[in-house]
Amino acid sequence: MEEEQFNATYKDGFAGDRRFFKGFLAKIELVFMLYPERFNDDSTKVIYIISRLYGTAMTWAASLIENHDPCLNNYDSFIGKMKSFFGNNDATFIANQKLRSIKQKRLGDIRNYIIEFNRYADESSWNEEAKMDAFLNGLNEQIATRILEMFPGPSTLSRLQTIASRIDCRIFAHRQFFNNNRNYSNNRRNNSNNNKRSNFNKRHSNQNKKFKGPLSKEEKDRRRRENLCLYCGSADHLVDNCPLIKKNLKNNTHITNLEDTHRPRVSDQPNTKLPIYEFSLHIASIDTKAKILLDSGSQLNLIDIFFVKKHNIPYSTSTNLPKVSGIGGNQDILGKTLPISLQYKNHKCLVQFYVVDLPSYCAILGTDWLASHNPTINFSKKELSFDSNYCTSNCLVLPTTFTTHCTPGNNST
Repeated sequence: MEEEQFNATYKDGFAGDRRFFKGFLAKIELVFMLYPERFNDDSTKVIYIISRLYGTAMTWAASLIENHDPCLNNYDSFIGKMKSFFGNNDATFIANQKLRSIKQKRLGDIRNYIIEFNRYADESSWNEEAKMDAFLNGLNEQIATRILEMFPGPSTLSRLQTIASRIDCRIFAHRQFFNNNRNYSNNRRNNSNNNKRSNFNKRHSNQNKKFKGPLSKEEKDRRRRENLCLYCGSADHLVDNCPLIKKNLKNNTHITNLEDTHRPRVSDQPNTKLPIYEFSLHIASIDTKAKILLDSGSQLNLIDIFFVKKHNIPYSTSTNLPKVSGIGGNQDILGKTLPISLQYKNHKCLVQFYVVDLPSYCAILGTDWLASHNPTINFSKKELSFDSNYCTSNCLVLPTTFTTHCTPGNNST
């Protein structure tokens, strides 16, 4: 039974086409790794490889057998001869040239770009820094710009590719979110035009007002570059014809109470695939819940000023706080919260957040928190688990509110 399974699984051979030579050798190595007791000497390995050859490759091997070539008893020598005959002798030169010309724009999806790049990076003679520079040069401008704004930046090619892939997913999620929000706004505007008299009060109620803070220089430049309205960010008109400006001038009103302002969140969108999880927050007499993004692209733990004001979360201000850069350009950090008790199921820890204007999320847990707690993310079930030694010793508590995990006889007192 074991022999039949072995033959059925690894029956693909090699006919001499050099395009498939590298893959053939990889399959052979897998066979030797799975069955080391069967292939424990060079002669057995060489005989097995020859048994998988046919066509031109078998004709080449037959001449070695007829001449009793010594390489038949030496695996490394036999593989060396195969590579010199069937391999690409200019592979390194071709790989170096390809790394200079591969562009994500041509391949489209970031995953296709990473696979194509790594295909040639393995065969090139370049060092790690040169490969990272070539990979960054081939990225789409929007992704490359955000990586260059990071400090400190990624230190390895693998880390660089992981961050680029996550930024690409973030950009796609933001584009999808704001497109949906724009379509929603257009539908609301059309409905209000068709029912102007009956919906007059609704269109002027507080829930439809939006807080307008000062834009950063980077955000202004972005809106000008993409032909967006400088006031509301819409692509449907420019600032001279912005309906929100005309409405505010007509009503002569300003929003001063942040609690009356609704901010659309990415976490509120259905079927979002971002790592967003609901945590319980407790500080002093304040208890609330928040859907928080786990983001390895952010070094700091950030919390939205609107969320802080709405729930009266205390925070301190200082003139020595640094600037934070990211989506929307550079902006000042407005303050720093006191330590907040953060709980997810039976995991509980204290976290301090930097207070910023964070339109799309309530809060973000960055690399400092992720490195300390090292959670395991189950993307299919959208669950977190904390199995690190640090969390086992410092963060895990008895699950008083999650009684389904308790066993009889172990109730806490």
